[in-house]
Amino acid sequence: MRRATEIDVKMMDIAAFARRRNGVTASRRHGVTA
Repeated sequence: MRRATEIDVKMMDIAAFARRRNGVTASRRHGVTA
């Protein structure tokens, strides 16, 4: 449960950052890596 929460938060943060920097493409790529 703790891991899922951490990943969820990281994915959300990365998604927001990627979306603002590059777009949905970067967000999706980071999500898969994370």
